[in-house]
Amino acid sequence: PEEVRAARMAHKQAQRKLQQLEVRKHQKRKRTELYSKLQTNAVRYDHGLLSKSSEKGKKPSKKEVLRRLLQKERAGLTLTQEEENLLYTDRPKVVVDNHDDDNNLTMMTKNNKNQDSSRNDDNN
Repeated sequence: PEEVRAARMAHKQAQRKLQQLEVRKHQKRKRTELYSKLQTNAVRYDHGLLSKSSEKGKKPSKKEVLRRLLQKERAGLTLTQEEENLLYTDRPKVVVDNHDDDNNLTMMTKNNKNQDSSRNDDNN
């Protein structure tokens, strides 16, 4: 009877250890699946996108707003149309005219140059 009891105990211990191995194997498989899902859906974590609690309620300056939008775009987040319009505004092109006698550089926008050329045509 003692030998039978010892054999049963050894059998139970072996079964328990095999069951623990199966549970660990299952947990490891689930963990790898979870990590792969997280990696595919992950957004690049950037401290610049987080705001300080001390800044809460304050109106950000235009420079801060633009900096934040640029960081958001670089992080791979999509910008709304309004945010894109703020970030990428159309500016007039600057033309450098260095034909002055004084060798001073004068800067004009394209529209101003066209107006000046039409004035010169009127004078001739």
